[in-house]
Amino acid sequence: YAATQVGLDTDFLTGAERPMVILGRAALARPDGAALLAHAWALANPTPEWNGFNLLHSFGGQVAALELGFLPGPRGLDLAAMMGGGVDALWLLGADGFNPARIGQNTFVIYQGHHGDAAAARADIILPGAAYTEKDATWLNTEGRMQRGWAAVLPPGEAREDWKIIRAASAILGKPLPFDSIEALRGQHPLFAGIVPEAPLIAPAAAPLSGEAFAAAPGNYWQVDPITRASETMAECARSAATPALAAE
Repeated sequence: YAATQVGLDTDFLTGAERPMVILGRAALARPDGAALLAHAWALANPTPEWNGFNLLHSFGGQVAALELGFLPGPRGLDLAAMMGGGVDALWLLGADGFNPARIGQNTFVIYQGHHGDAAAARADIILPGAAYTEKDATWLNTEGRMQRGWAAVLPPGEAREDWKIIRAASAILGKPLPFDSIEALRGQHPLFAGIVPEAPLIAPAAAPLSGEAFAAAPGNYWQVDPITRASETMAECARSAATPALAAE
């Protein structure tokens, strides 16, 4: 497609009236990810009138978690700490984007999800959930846009919608949650109640860059979630991409 080569420096961004920067998640996963975030933010130079700074996430669920402030609290643990045996029990709610071998051997694992992905094999208890085609649900895509879906078919066997599993577990644990329907749950949610405050623009703290060269993030583009990993069509796409094309004679 047609493109304009802008060069190898940042002068074109400095002089741009409405600059736009798209920073991939792989860059933030580097050891100097915080520094890259700060420098990219400075290049974009967002203002209340124009914010052209964008983060491209690998999964829409990451965007939803950030929008909801789903982060470790003052006494909470991040993923690395949980994987290192920092918790006695670990409840994986559709969490399949990591190697389950990282989970501590003495950690009791509850897996809630569908398609029996790798993390299910590590679980002590499996709670079969519903796939996106089997439940009424709300998602945020990688742009942060809300999307609503409705069930096309019923979940198979003993599988249930995620909220029903969590509601039942709360009652068993003696801490029943205050909803018994999807409508009541949405009424309890701050996002749907319209009381989530808009986050102000806060520049990331500057930090030194490592000087490490950028490299393409490894991975299988066609099989990035439990559904595509279980798909024969996506498996064939992955095999075709890994096989060098033969020139026609």
